[in-house]
Parts: sequence; structure tokens; C-alpha cells
Amino acid sequence: MRLSINDPTDLIFDGMYGLTFARSMGEAAEVCAETLARALNARTVVVHTHDLRTRELRAIGVHGEGDFDIIGSAEASDDDLIASAVICNQKSVTMKFDGELPKLAPKRLHAVGAPRTLVAAPAIAWGRCLAIIEVIDPDERYAARVADSAAYVAQHFAQFISAHAA
Repeated sequence: MRLSINDPTDLIFDGMYGLTFARSMGEAAEVCAETLARALNARTVVVHTHDLRTRELRAIGVHGEGDFDIIGSAEASDDDLIASAVICNQKSVTMKFDGELPKLAPKRLHAVGAPRTLVAAPAIAWGRCLAIIEVIDPDERYAARVADSAAYVAQHFAQFISAHAA
């Protein structure tokens, strides 16, 4: 049950419990994507891994529109407008778009369609960005909570990655 229509945190806390049962990074990414998408009523949530060696961003978990087109897609993180900002600053980034996407926009955003708002949060462990979670077009009623919610889920995803690194 939702305590407040303006506060999705109870749904996020409950959803993150699902990480306890995830057996792989892909399953954990799906739990994170679905939890954020449902709690924030977002059009799409994408969870990417970030390969530190090859500097590649790969979508491993998606929930929402364009999920079949996005899952498994890879792009160079250095060439990605959003990922490069998140990785360099190791902080969440919020972008607002008005009308068409810029030509430099990543391919995945074209698969979803022109978003209005995007929030991307890094999953950091060992001082490195291991993954990025993007929330695309969340419900405007939750605007004040999106960055914190994405950061919370990203932190738990980073802990999952750390605990399951072999």
C-alpha cells in the first residue's frame, strides 16, 4: 500500500527486497528497473553495466517502452552524452528535453521516443562507476523524489554487484 501519492519510497523499499532473491546481475537489473518504473510511474527505466576496461555501456535491464529494442544494446560510454556526465562526476544527472532529441542523444532514447525528462544515477563501488540507472519520463508528481530514488536503487545495485563479484 502506498502511504502517499507524492512519496514512492515505500514501493521502492519493498521492491529492493527482491534483490535478495536475484541470482545474476541481469535478474538484479530487472528488479531495479521494474521497481523504479512502477514506483515512479516512469515510461522506461534502463539499467546499464559499465565495463571499466572497454569503457562500454550495455543495457542489461529494462522495464517499459522500447524494452526489446534496448536490452543488450551497447554504446561507448565516452561518446554517450548522459553516461559520460554521470561517470565523470559520479553523481546523478537530470536532463530535460523540449521537442526533438539532440543529434548527440544516445540511440536508446530514440528507441523510447523523445523523452521529456531523464534522470541517470551511478552505481558506484570501489570508487568506480560500475553501472548506471536511467529513469525516463517519471510521473511529474514525483519530480522531487526521482533523483534520490534512482540513487538509492543504484546504491543497492552496486552493493549487489560487489557482493556477487567473483
